[in-house]
Amino acid sequence: MFDAAAIARDSNSMPNGGSPDISETEPNGAGEKVRVRPYKASVTATLNASAKSQEDRRTYIITGNGRGGTTMVAGVAQILGLDLNPTKTFNLEDASFALVAQGINPEKGKESEKLTLTATELVKNLRDNVARRNDSQLVWGWKDPSVEEYLSDIYSDLRNPHLIIVWRDPAAVATAMMAVNYLDTYEAFRVVLDRYMRYLQLARELRCPTLMVSYERSRLDPDQLAADLAEFLGMNLDEEKLAEIRKFVSPQGGYLDDAKKSTETPQETLSGVQERSFQQLVQRTQQFSETLGYLTDKTEHIDELLQYLATKIEHDHNLLI
Repeated sequence: MFDAAAIARDSNSMPNGGSPDISETEPNGAGEKVRVRPYKASVTATLNASAKSQEDRRTYIITGNGRGGTTMVAGVAQILGLDLNPTKTFNLEDASFALVAQGINPEKGKESEKLTLTATELVKNLRDNVARRNDSQLVWGWKDPSVEEYLSDIYSDLRNPHLIIVWRDPAAVATAMMAVNYLDTYEAFRVVLDRYMRYLQLARELRCPTLMVSYERSRLDPDQLAADLAEFLGMNLDEEKLAEIRKFVSPQGGYLDDAKKSTETPQETLSGVQERSFQQLVQRTQQFSETLGYLTDKTEHIDELLQYLATKIEHDHNLLI
């Protein structure tokens, strides 16, 4: 059995893109011997691999599409010993990065109170936060699906930065986004694929050690995820941590159950969102009708109003298709 983690680490040096020279053979249907792979595919792959994970001072940034498995990977990293300073336990994000970068007051994130800061002042706020974390810890990190929007601005302040990018089936991420963010099919897929390309471009530009993690394979093989992530983090993996990781990643519940219990309202299914959107459309149509009845007595431009109403209803209807 080949070491899957070692294969992933050495893939950059292999001329055929990560496939080792395998000598094992077995007969095919025609009785001929063909080469076979005696190992299963790895759950991770590395870019810009180096020995920097063994240095004392280092920083880890975990990112990937929202609803794309970043919480699962962040949870495993936290079990292994990485301090993520999570503001909320169910998504493991540090509001002093994730919300501040969006211009939202981290103290009142739920109410989405905007910070009255310029773009330059926001970057300074983030850099000050990096300085505080650097002063208090040798090894630390944070998780933010939107980190590609600001990481380049604070990159020089990070000590020995390492990037962890989580990859999930785009269709799964897009349909989840449709249900939660009320996007239509085309827009959801466009956003998901665009962000994945931005993550890849970020890794290419920064050229820091980067671990690519497959969400689907990780859930099926938490032991390998734990081993690969522990090695990349430069942290110890013992039986106690492994048992906790297996429970956390388990497809039969795990971290997803914990997240559902922590959120105030359950996620809606796509059909539920469509039904609610339809009801909202009916309500808006009634409001338009009432407004139209009022304005009929107040304006001579009734034809323009009718055209506007028809266009608005058609637009709302298209969102449900």
